[in-house]
Amino acid sequence: MAFTPPATFVLGNPALASEVQANLDALRNYVCGGAGPADLRTTPKWVERKHLVRGTYLPQPNRLELISGVSAGFHRSASTRLPTYATIANSDKLQSGSETMVAPVPLTTIDFVMERAGDVRFSFWGQPVVSDQDMPAAAQGSAWAEVVLNDGATGEVRYASSRSWTFEERRGPAEATDRQPWQCLAIIRNLAPGTHHIGLQGGATALRCAMLAWGCTLQAWYRFV
Repeated sequence: MAFTPPATFVLGNPALASEVQANLDALRNYVCGGAGPADLRTTPKWVERKHLVRGTYLPQPNRLELISGVSAGFHRSASTRLPTYATIANSDKLQSGSETMVAPVPLTTIDFVMERAGDVRFSFWGQPVVSDQDMPAAAQGSAWAEVVLNDGATGEVRYASSRSWTFEERRGPAEATDRQPWQCLAIIRNLAPGTHHIGLQGGATALRCAMLAWGCTLQAWYRFV
């Protein structure tokens, strides 16, 4: 279909900022999915590389801002950095067994801004180790983590379907070694524009859980149609 601007400008009538913005938004939507094959020329080409906006990379938070979305991530190597911990001290206090008392896993949260609604994919992998600590003495302790989204407007959203567990590696006559790598994944469809924070929260019934190496990745793609 042909492109029709929502606002037209007439000589002598001052242009309104809202009308200019409406035309820019409409043209962006038309170019990014609204145009049909019959609307586009192949010779000469309807768009060239010079017409595209280069992505902006922000090195400090390791985030890439693109015209089609946002990409970010963090990775921690055991060989060069201290482990990240999830502990009993700030999560599942008093070994209550309740999974409602959680704390953010340090350094796993990514802050990002959505300029428009889009689909978000957050994934995490980790190598946790819960050594034999005799806590709790009568059972095998555990630690877990799950993906949590907090946008400051609707509050905190926990994705329990992303929860991943590992267990205390007990030693003794009934030795049980149940080290399980963490694999967490959450997909959020049609996330509203605005500032968001996504990362891991977790708890432990053991004294502490150390993640020797881990990585998390964020991919957010805008919806143009």
